[in-house]
Amino acid sequence: MTEHTKQKNAFLNEKFLFALYRLIQTVKLHNDNNDLTKLFCSAFFDALKNVFQGDTLTITVAQQKLYIQKEMLQEKKSVRLIAQEFINFLSLRRLNGFIFHNDVIQASSPDLLQFIRLLIVAANHENPCQWLLQKLTEEAVSWVELQQMSETEYNCGLKQTKEVALATYVQAQIALKEIAQSISAGRQVGIRRIKRLMHNLVDYSQNNEGILIGLSAIRDYDDYTYTHSINVSLLAICLGKRIGLSGVLLLELGICGFFHDLGKVELAQEIIKKKGALTDQERDEVNKHPLWSMMQILKLHIHSELKLKIILAPFEHHLNYDMSGYPQTRVKSRISLFGRILRIADYYDAITSPRVYRNSVYNSDQALQQMLLSSGKEFDPQLLTSFCSLIKEYPEQTY
Repeated sequence: MTEHTKQKNAFLNEKFLFALYRLIQTVKLHNDNNDLTKLFCSAFFDALKNVFQGDTLTITVAQQKLYIQKEMLQEKKSVRLIAQEFINFLSLRRLNGFIFHNDVIQASSPDLLQFIRLLIVAANHENPCQWLLQKLTEEAVSWVELQQMSETEYNCGLKQTKEVALATYVQAQIALKEIAQSISAGRQVGIRRIKRLMHNLVDYSQNNEGILIGLSAIRDYDDYTYTHSINVSLLAICLGKRIGLSGVLLLELGICGFFHDLGKVELAQEIIKKKGALTDQERDEVNKHPLWSMMQILKLHIHSELKLKIILAPFEHHLNYDMSGYPQTRVKSRISLFGRILRIADYYDAITSPRVYRNSVYNSDQALQQMLLSSGKEFDPQLLTSFCSLIKEYPEQTY
């Protein structure tokens, strides 16, 4: 094989991976008749035809490397990131890859999209690969074979997934710092990177919510504002998953948690880091941060439809279930579901985290007992019951 042919094959393999990855991410968010879904479905078929060689097309994971047609993807940064995310996606479904047969080229778009949707929801099941195999048999899908992980491979993959999840946490922390710095400097901020990170965290929650609960136990005394926002996002995603929210809603909820304290960029550092009690004037300033968060979200460079979906809960996250709390409004309607979820996640992480103004923190049992005393007043009783069940299911752990 000539060098030119190798480079051409590598380019086509990368293009195919990107097409498949984009299609999966799009199907998570949109219906089959959505224009983006149709566009990326068509792009996938085009990339598929270009990369096919002979009767089959193989996508295989070996030693945490991704191979297409037995050729390892090149180690370019952009390719490596997408490849690792795809490897994690497969690992959560206990898969080592696929073998596409050439009749996939004649498959209809609805059939392809049905396969992608089954692949996505498989992570919700105890044995995702076996469930997926059964579904493909029932649907008479013969143009794809699944490569199943062994138990040893799954355990190794789970360890790797934890490591990648921790790296995702660190990336989210860095991204939030950069966003805060950009806002303080008056620069416009987009959230494409945040959406990609949230996609990954939502995917971990589908079959490994324990990973996210473990990550949410991370405590960084010096960077509390950033770790707190990420932890609230993780806890909110897990609680949303526990009550049956869809992947699309979990993504939006995670973004709400991520930005719920964005308004604190407006607070003076001497207030944030003050060791003693706040004055009444300082407390009034702190109580404005939910309103400021809403105002900062309005400034973000994102689609107006998504902006409308993520703006309310950050404003509400210090309003109680009985409508006490802050900021007070003339409208006394019920707090939104996302707002009630953030209220629980925010409070729990706050009282289990070390702060400059207190000498001790609650452990998880003490925190839940304290919160249960305010069930029906500060917290939605049904959501709090689900949250208690979630936290108690996983022993306290750190990464």
